[in-house]
Amino acid sequence: MLYRTFTTATRPLPASATPIIIGFIVLVLLGMMAMPPVFTPAVTFAGSGFAGGQVTSSGNVSELQRLYVDPARRFVIKVPQGWDKRVDEMTATTTIFHGPVNGEAIFIHVLYPDQGEGGVEAFVNSFFDYARDNQEGFTVISDPKPFKNEGVEGLLTEYEYLDQDGTDVIEAGLYAQHEGFNYAVQYCAPRDEYNNKRETMMQLFRDFSYGPAPRDGVPAVTLKVLGFDEFVDPGGEYAIKVPSLWVKTETGNEAENLFVEIGGWGNLQITAYDIDPADEMTPLERLQAFTGRGREEWPGYKLYSEPVALTRDECPGAITSVGWQDGDGIAWRETIMLVQKGARGYEAIVLYPERGFDQRADIFNQIMESFTVRPTL
Repeated sequence: MLYRTFTTATRPLPASATPIIIGFIVLVLLGMMAMPPVFTPAVTFAGSGFAGGQVTSSGNVSELQRLYVDPARRFVIKVPQGWDKRVDEMTATTTIFHGPVNGEAIFIHVLYPDQGEGGVEAFVNSFFDYARDNQEGFTVISDPKPFKNEGVEGLLTEYEYLDQDGTDVIEAGLYAQHEGFNYAVQYCAPRDEYNNKRETMMQLFRDFSYGPAPRDGVPAVTLKVLGFDEFVDPGGEYAIKVPSLWVKTETGNEAENLFVEIGGWGNLQITAYDIDPADEMTPLERLQAFTGRGREEWPGYKLYSEPVALTRDECPGAITSVGWQDGDGIAWRETIMLVQKGARGYEAIVLYPERGFDQRADIFNQIMESFTVRPTL
C-alpha cells in the first residue's frame, strides 16, 4: 500500500542532546522490514476493549480467536472472518495483515507524537498531499467524515489508486489521534473485492481498540518471554543478540546496524569504525573523556555508572551508562560499550526512556554481554 512509503520517516534525537562519541548520530529510522509472525500475549476477556491494562471482550470463542493484541499495547484488532491474525510484516510503526484474496490487506500505523502535531485533519491532509504527488491514479472517493469509537474522535475516508501491477485498488482509512499519537487503520482491496466487503470493513473499524499505553513500550515480561535472535554483522566482524521485537531498520550507512523496538521507543545501534594508528587512547580513556564532556554539554546529564574496563573475546573494551534530556523534556538513558580489535573499533549503544530503563536493565545487560568479536578470516 502506498502509505508504507509515506510513513517511512526519521525521528532523530535532538542534536543538542544526542551524545556522540565518534561522530555518529543515532537516528531512529522507520523503514519497512519483513519480520516473522509475532506472538500474541495471553489475555483475559470480560467486557469490551481494554480494561485495567487487559484486553476484554464479550464475544464468543471464535471471535476471541480473531483478536490480535499488539505486543507494545498500542492497539487491539479483530481481523475479519477467514483471515489469519498472524502478522505478515512489521516495522517499528507499522503492522500488516494480508487477507485471503490477493491484494487485500490491513495496515495499522502508529506514529510518534512529534509526527502528530496539527490535529487529525492535518494528518489526513498530509497523507492526501503525499499520495497525490506519489501514487498513480490517486483520487479521493469520500471526503473525511467524523467517526467515533471508544470515545476517540477520528476521520473516515475512502480513496482509490493504481497499485504497482496497474490494479485499481480502493482503500478505506480511519485516522485518529490517541495519547498524542497518530493512528491510521487502513483496509485495501481490488475494486471488485472491496465493493463486496464494505460491511466487513466497517466492522473492522468499529472493533478497533486503541491501546492503554502506547508511550510505555513493549513490556519487559513480553521481551523476556519472546527472547533474543542472534544477529551477525553482514561483514562478519561481530555478532550480538537482539530482542526479537526489535526490528532491523535501515540507516543508509553500511557501518551501522540499527534495531528499533516496535513502537519506536527503544533502540540498539552498533557502529564499526577505523581507529587512527596515532590514537593511543584505550576504550576506557575514550569513555572517560566522553562522560567528562557530557557533564558540561548535555541538558539533564546524569552519570549512572562510571566507565569501567572489560574484555570481549580478549579484546579490550569499556562500558558506561549515562542519562540526558531532549528538547521535548523526555529523559533518556543509554548504555554505551566500546570494544577495540587492533585498528578497528566497535560502539554499541542501547537507548531507552529513563522511566522504563530499570525494568529492562537485565535485558539490556544481556545484549551487551552477548557481543562477540568474530575471528578475522
